[in-house]
Amino acid sequence: MKIKNDDLYPDIYGLYLYFLDKGHTKGLTYSDLKALKRLEQDISDRLIISDNKWFDLYNKISSLKQEMYQSGIFHKYRYEGINYLKENTYILPLVLANDDSDKIKMYSDASYYFSCQFHNERTPSMGVSDDKNFFYCFGCGQSGDAIRYLKSYENLNFKEAIELLSTIYLIDPEMKNNNSQEQAKKYQETIIGPRYQELLEIGKKRLERRNQNEVAYQSVEDFYQKRYSMIERVKAKEYDQNFTVKKLTKRMYLD
Repeated sequence: MKIKNDDLYPDIYGLYLYFLDKGHTKGLTYSDLKALKRLEQDISDRLIISDNKWFDLYNKISSLKQEMYQSGIFHKYRYEGINYLKENTYILPLVLANDDSDKIKMYSDASYYFSCQFHNERTPSMGVSDDKNFFYCFGCGQSGDAIRYLKSYENLNFKEAIELLSTIYLIDPEMKNNNSQEQAKKYQETIIGPRYQELLEIGKKRLERRNQNEVAYQSVEDFYQKRYSMIERVKAKEYDQNFTVKKLTKRMYLD
């Protein structure tokens, strides 16, 4: 489809937003990449020169296309295990491994306040939700899941963060490499160490005292049993036997 005039701008901009949303949810395919290329080509030089909104849109499309090249699908991550990683890895011990203060505070349910590890502050403002499995700093705005945390803190790209997360939690035995093995030691030591288990005990007792029956759609007992089982598995250096290797589909996800 060739763009003839500015009246099509909302539709084309909406299509860009569709690709962005799809990249975060269902994943982008090679067909999507081709569509983005066509979309980029359809924005003529005349429109780019004549109107800043077309220039801005062109830059957004180019950035998205570049991110596709730099992210999962073109790194040839061999297994479609990203969703499994997100559901079966926990961010709390990762943040704890990089915390050197004694200012950890518990707030609602299984959630904690840490001193932010991405900007200097006097009062803890980085919330880490163990039941929702994400972090958010109310001071600097940094947020995300375990993958985003490792990317930001360790200065990794998407593929490297996946490899490190897989190594830390012993998810995929075929993702081994020397770099991730070395980086993983600090986090694994925290997982099996006393500070993490102490936080879990505090959270469990608090929820039991409050007669909280469910955490993240499961019983308190089941919620913590999964974490204790994970600790024992990492301690024994046993890989997750529930992880099923799947063939790579031609998709990539924007984190």
